[in-house]
Amino acid sequence: MDDLAANPSQVERLRRATRKEIEQGISREIGAIDEERKAAVARADAFERECARLAEENEMLKERCRLMSNRERRMVDAIANDAYAATFQTMGQYRTALLKMLRGEQA
Repeated sequence: MDDLAANPSQVERLRRATRKEIEQGISREIGAIDEERKAAVARADAFERECARLAEENEMLKERCRLMSNRERRMVDAIANDAYAATFQTMGQYRTALLKMLRGEQA
């Protein structure tokens, strides 16, 4: 320690080196935190996109269920309606019409 006291320029050089190391360490930590923040933002964005996709898919499924319910209701009505069945000349034509109705095609 006496050597350092005798040589003030060496003390100053050590202080600058230590300060530079500390600043570099802080800079690295800030960089790491920034990268973590960017990754977290990317994950949040991906999560929001996935939520939006799932909400859209949910709406599509609801619409599909509604359409299927309408189709099923028309099928039940058509099967229960003897007058509808009587409009066909053969059982095959009636069956084909019911199948088309079931598939959602125009009967």
